[in-house]
Amino acid sequence: MDNFGPITKFSDSDQTGARQNLINLLHFDQIDARLMTLKTAEAKTCQWFLRKLEYTGWMDAEKLQEHHGFLWIKGKPGAGKSILMKFLFSEAKESAKSIPNAMVISFFFNARGDHLEMSTVGLYRSLLLQIFEKAPDLRGVLDGLDYNAQRLIQEHGWQIEILKEILAKAVGALGNRTLTCFIDALDEGNEDQVADMISFFEEIGENAADTNTRLHICLASRHYPTIIVQRGFEVVLEDEKEHAADITRYIKSKLRLGNSNQAEALRSDILEKSAGIFLWVALVIQILNKEYAKGHVGALRHRLKDIPQDLDELFEMILTRDCENMQELRLCTQWVLFAMRPLKPEELYFAVHIGLGQSTLTSWDTDSISSDDMHRFVHSSSKGLAEVTKSRTPAVQFIHESVRDFLLLKDGKRKLWPTFGEQFAGHSQETLKNCCLAQIDAVQDINLPLTDRGDLKKNIQIKYPFLDYATTNVLLHSNQAQRVGVAQNTFITTFPLQHWIRLSNFFEKFQARRYTDQASLLYILAELNCASLIKVHPRAPDHFDIQGERYTYPFIAAVVLRNEDAIRELIHAILPNQPDALMHLRAELESKDNSGKTPLSWSAFRGHKAVVKLLLEQGAELESKDNSSQTPLSWAA
Repeated sequence: MDNFGPITKFSDSDQTGARQNLINLLHFDQIDARLMTLKTAEAKTCQWFLRKLEYTGWMDAEKLQEHHGFLWIKGKPGAGKSILMKFLFSEAKESAKSIPNAMVISFFFNARGDHLEMSTVGLYRSLLLQIFEKAPDLRGVLDGLDYNAQRLIQEHGWQIEILKEILAKAVGALGNRTLTCFIDALDEGNEDQVADMISFFEEIGENAADTNTRLHICLASRHYPTIIVQRGFEVVLEDEKEHAADITRYIKSKLRLGNSNQAEALRSDILEKSAGIFLWVALVIQILNKEYAKGHVGALRHRLKDIPQDLDELFEMILTRDCENMQELRLCTQWVLFAMRPLKPEELYFAVHIGLGQSTLTSWDTDSISSDDMHRFVHSSSKGLAEVTKSRTPAVQFIHESVRDFLLLKDGKRKLWPTFGEQFAGHSQETLKNCCLAQIDAVQDINLPLTDRGDLKKNIQIKYPFLDYATTNVLLHSNQAQRVGVAQNTFITTFPLQHWIRLSNFFEKFQARRYTDQASLLYILAELNCASLIKVHPRAPDHFDIQGERYTYPFIAAVVLRNEDAIRELIHAILPNQPDALMHLRAELESKDNSGKTPLSWSAFRGHKAVVKLLLEQGAELESKDNSSQTPLSWAA
């Protein structure tokens, strides 16, 4: 799809404002969280990579036709790829300072982070933002976006195909500049998205090589059996002798044993047992240093022999070795695994304490509990397998993606939750929902005015750090629990709707998005796309009789907000339950909001092709006119 059309003439100030608005929409929270959280390489490590023939050849402009700008670093989970990539990125940035017209950018995928941190949409947004910051003249590629593309971006954010078009044009306009890009942890992104990204980069890499444009892309990932590049250099990290030498340096630096013969023997044993896995070494050294601090010097080699060589077995040992505070560990782990977004450390602190029934800890007394206390709590309650990011908005995540893999894909969940079986995800979502509900119930008497709030909202968020998250996500956790088979019928009928509406309205910034006191739960579920809860809501078959709120009907709300799951469930709710179902469905499809728009008109106006197709399949009328005499067809034109 080509989103570029004839350039509309604007004044210079209007054009600059339009560009800046689009650029502002590229930014997102945690955009550089993974990079900032990664440890810096130990002194004298990683230097060897700068001298490797594959690296120097990749940087050589004379060899662009040979490698099309690609270098791919591969390795086992925990081998140390990300630390190496951070080092290479930092070195390239430093070198670029003395090279005219050189730009260095990066993106580090993060499966433990927010959805944009693990998606190629986030990747393209981050890369473009860095390019526009370093080369302001390249912002001119935004001027060719047609009106529909700009409207789509303003209403729904940047779309992946538009981002790819803009990035391709920016690379095509580099001229005599050099663009070096480091992209880490491809395996932490969606595999289909990554495959599409590789194909896209191969295309622009080939074009760049043909036009002598200096584009260099360094990738790092686990071993990918299904995705390859046609041209490019490759390095397998654990096969490199210099990588083993780096691990030796790390062991010598971090293991607190001095230089005795026993210490040298122990270092040699650690290196041999590590099989090139840097993460294993880091965790084992922590264990051995604790033993050394207790005075158990003579038992260290025996302790090392007891430590499993397999990384997953090491995780299991760390999590279960002392059986202390296991409830705290389980709840902390569930929150890191299944939170709707990564929690801030203070949110996790109160979520866990509230979930454990400690009612005296529903609000934060900053004189008694410091932020440092909460950071230590993250480390202790996760037994060292979770950390706080060093980003502008700190968040809690696992220390490595292999921890999540162990818990979800391997045997970890059975070890910690032996009774959950195949319902692990559902029971976990139920647990998190109950934590949210407990926080909401704990503030029944709180006074929350919607006008003249001043600093009250900020003060409430400080005093009750978990309350905003709990309010925003309690229904979403319930929906996820229902989706995987944990029944929510009782929850729906007993949900404290009026109290929740007061809280939701208090935290909602925009007046138009707040609910009236008469808002129905079914309407709210349609807005939130909670299809699984809609399915078990007792009034779902009668949803065409419910009206009010900003989009009038639940069905129109689902359509306007592009909530396809909710749309399907609302349609399904009518069809099997009513003798005159088709007549009711037809009435629902032709229902109009205050502007006279039908669901089909809204879908055409918003450019929701999938929803338009779904509504047409159900018999929606193409010629229905709204208050401005526009039809769905005219909105689609």
